[in-house]
Amino acid sequence: MSSQLSKMQEWQAYWYLPLVAALGYATSTLFVYSMGPFFEPLQAAFNWSRAQVSMGVSTAALLTSIFCIPLGFLVDRNGPRKVGLAGVLMVCGSYALLGTATGSDSNWIMLWSIIAIAMVATQTTVWTSAVNSRFFASRGMALAVTLSGASVAISIFPVMATYLIGEFGWRNGFTYLGLSWAVIVFPFLFLGFRGANDKKKHEAKSTVNTQDLPGLTFKDGIRSAPMIKLLLGSSFFSFTAVSIVMHFVPILKDSGVAPMEAAGIASLIGVFSIIGRLGTGFLLDRFPGHLVGATAFAIPLIGCVLLLIDPSNPHLIVNRLKCHQ
Repeated sequence: MSSQLSKMQEWQAYWYLPLVAALGYATSTLFVYSMGPFFEPLQAAFNWSRAQVSMGVSTAALLTSIFCIPLGFLVDRNGPRKVGLAGVLMVCGSYALLGTATGSDSNWIMLWSIIAIAMVATQTTVWTSAVNSRFFASRGMALAVTLSGASVAISIFPVMATYLIGEFGWRNGFTYLGLSWAVIVFPFLFLGFRGANDKKKHEAKSTVNTQDLPGLTFKDGIRSAPMIKLLLGSSFFSFTAVSIVMHFVPILKDSGVAPMEAAGIASLIGVFSIIGRLGTGFLLDRFPGHLVGATAFAIPLIGCVLLLIDPSNPHLIVNRLKCHQ
């Protein structure tokens, strides 16, 4: 039925779905965008280098990437709702456990390995698959709203983390941030997150004939040139972008910016990112995707150059954040 709806009709029927999916997607970025304020307290508490602190995030990212394909099969089989709801609770709970860190490298890696297992169930596939099943005519904008959840996360997680660390210490900061985010997000997901594939098994079997579905088989798709190009492009971009964003607050603090001011400046990334994501979604519904994507991926290079010039200059900071939108 959704394929026969106009753009306006799709939004009238399912306006809430991209919004709640955005909250779910924000959860998948919790461990990245909130870590910046924790670097300095962890280094002081355990006499760690910045590389040792980052080692946990790198471990989680690596392990999560390995299980992305099995996650896709799980979502196709059971629907995104069950996977997403369970994943949000697991991510928030495992993130809260970081407050129990003992200072040993093995303990740190173990805690982040637990996060990695939980993170598998909150990957982008979960949230976008539900949105894709409801939106066809306005899919670009719907996906842009969903992916703006990461922009919201960048805006609020550094500020929340900095405040909680200042008031309750870094251990309670991890605990309170994880648990409070679960309390905020889970009710909305429980009430509003449901894709077209979230049906009972017998209903799904009676209404869907897989032989009639458009597109490539998994075997053909995984070997296709566009798939390989997208995989390489997104991997390289994510590796560099996540590294920059995660270390953004420490970079500003090293340059003499106060902790809360640094968190506030970092949160501007999210503001400009929302503008950029929605603008990209608007363009994707009207222009070839490869042209829009190539342009969007190239713009942050300007921000990286500005970051090398003078990271504490307020004017360059604002210009840099605009480039990262």
